[in-house]
Amino acid sequence: MKCINEFLRTVIAQKLGAEVTEAEDKTAFFTLGVTSLISEEIMTILHKEFTGLSETLLFEYPNIEKLSEFLSAQKRNPESVLEFKETEPDTGSRQEEELLPVQAAEKVPVQETDGSSDIAVIGMSGMFPKAENQHDFWDNLMENKDCVSEIPEDRWDSSYYSEEKTAEYASYSKWGGFIDHPDQFDPLFFSVSPWEADLMDPQQKLYVTCCWEAMEDAGYGNPAARPTDQIGVFAGVTWNEYSLIAHEEGFLKDQYKGPGSLYWGIPNRVSYFLDLHGPSIAVDTACSSSLVAVHQACQAIMSGDCEMALAGGVNLSLHPQKYMFLSQSHFLSSEGKCRSFGEGGDGYVPGEGAGAVLLKPLKKAIADNDHIYGVIKGSATNHGGKTTGYTVPNPEAHRDLILSALNRAAVSPADISYIEAHGTGTALGDPIEIRGLSMAFDKQTDEKNYCGIGSVKSNIGHLEAAAGIAGLIKVLLSMKHETLPASLHSEELNRKISFSDSPFYVVRNNRPWPAEGDKPRIAAISSFGAGGSNAHLIVGAYQPKRQADGNTEQKPHAVVLSAHSEQQLKEYAGKLSSFLARLENLPSAGGYSLENIAATLLSGREPFSFRLAVIASSLSELKQRLDGFVSGHSDGRHMYFGKASPGRPDVSGQSVSDPEKFAALWVKGLQGCKKPETPYQKVPLPTYPFLKETSWLTDQKKAVYKKAPKYQKA
Repeated sequence: MKCINEFLRTVIAQKLGAEVTEAEDKTAFFTLGVTSLISEEIMTILHKEFTGLSETLLFEYPNIEKLSEFLSAQKRNPESVLEFKETEPDTGSRQEEELLPVQAAEKVPVQETDGSSDIAVIGMSGMFPKAENQHDFWDNLMENKDCVSEIPEDRWDSSYYSEEKTAEYASYSKWGGFIDHPDQFDPLFFSVSPWEADLMDPQQKLYVTCCWEAMEDAGYGNPAARPTDQIGVFAGVTWNEYSLIAHEEGFLKDQYKGPGSLYWGIPNRVSYFLDLHGPSIAVDTACSSSLVAVHQACQAIMSGDCEMALAGGVNLSLHPQKYMFLSQSHFLSSEGKCRSFGEGGDGYVPGEGAGAVLLKPLKKAIADNDHIYGVIKGSATNHGGKTTGYTVPNPEAHRDLILSALNRAAVSPADISYIEAHGTGTALGDPIEIRGLSMAFDKQTDEKNYCGIGSVKSNIGHLEAAAGIAGLIKVLLSMKHETLPASLHSEELNRKISFSDSPFYVVRNNRPWPAEGDKPRIAAISSFGAGGSNAHLIVGAYQPKRQADGNTEQKPHAVVLSAHSEQQLKEYAGKLSSFLARLENLPSAGGYSLENIAATLLSGREPFSFRLAVIASSLSELKQRLDGFVSGHSDGRHMYFGKASPGRPDVSGQSVSDPEKFAALWVKGLQGCKKPETPYQKVPLPTYPFLKETSWLTDQKKAVYKKAPKYQKA
């Protein structure tokens, strides 16, 4: 007979071609040299001796000592031919009962909460591959569209690509999820000179645009309408390749004059432009950055550091060196598909995007009649500690992270009906994630195959620093539309995952996600960072109290829009008309009465010079008149257009009961906000139509910058 320790030492030594004495009991397997391939060979041997073993066993018990202790309590395979004696104790404290089967885990009771820590998501904005906004994003999800493509020619040419994984100075991947025109920006809108804008990292420009849109989406685009300026800004970011471009273009050769690729510039630009006075913090925890940013924003609100917060992340792929680095580390998919929980995945697909949400305590959001997309009921972050590899997740730490978030949310795993997983689509990463989730859920429920799971990475690639916010926005939109979109490329499930013995099933087709009576829909969101920093969110659907229908009489209202130019104003009117057409596809009206739309646009948008006021008594009438303005075929009745004149008196707080009279005054430059005559419900509406001007380091402009005077010490 031999003890399990000796058996494991012998097996590992044979696989490594080493002496048995070299396999130290407390040394991590991967420190000894156990690769993923060797771990599979070791598991094949262990399956012959023991039953019910997880394929991620060597990652859960990462050395001989821990694995031996676990195996000593497991059931033996009836076909086993080996006999083991009890492992020799180190301290004399091992008891005979340790050889008995493991007892079922004691269920952990759910803690109670008064809901005072619930954080409402009242505004959001996102730009993703093949989607200029969250509405396009949702359409792509519902169409099960794979938004990954070959690297666009305007990024870098194909000479950096090689099919050989071992090729130097090349990438074996030529795919990714890319947004259109990362070089476009509206500098003057954001009070930035074109010269300064060219030097700014596009990630900074993209994030400030997203945050503006999130504020408008929430109905707080007008500073006068904001209840506070104590608003924090938290931005997840992890790459800064624009500095590489600047170096190659010669901008950093003789002096440092840009570009603005420093992380602190991203949140600070937002706080500066919007005149916000809460914390302004950049977060870099690799691929978990944006979800960690959301967690930190929630904590800042609860601690009193700010009353509201903008949180999210941004990620761009601008230089081939990024792909070359990831190829050298063998992180990338060799086929350009993210197979979340599917068989055949050998790496991840980078993706681009930006997203931001506006957060506010739920009780205050309800009191202020804010639109509420969903409620963050609990969040947590932790680190995996020392694992089997620096970039390998720790399933036990993942379990503890989930339990912490569940405890803070006072939610049982049995109440969760969907998980937006990290799900990078790697052969081993996905099984480790499922193992951690299963270990957490087993603490409180024995139910199997009741909770859907998926990953937006299968649609748009891995957005790295913006991955978590993309998952959060997907979940919030799914709650709004009461539908779970399919997770792609999982026709054949990863063979290392036993879904039949887990609480989960992969959502492989679009499926309804309706509310079940008074039971709210609750989702969980996971995000792992390379190096071990992880985050987890528990998000619940918001169920407003039903109110009796009020006066349904159709009264005329003045619906107003404004922009910096006539052309932008027409674009804005077109956006609103298209949005009104989309309302027909919502499961419910969502508060989109003509009165709420008119009040939100009037009080929640900053007024600019070129102005339009449309008088309408119904949504269909409003759409018809907007279309007439855009096409130039309007008869002009009940429609007012003009350019505001300076020096008009401020009439903030005053009410003009006659919509025609008010509209005529407003387009001429009426200052201030018309006070709504009755409380109204804020509703998300199309945001400002920014100019799309090229803002980039270019050869044409390089000569101008080189002539800029050098700094001289006084």
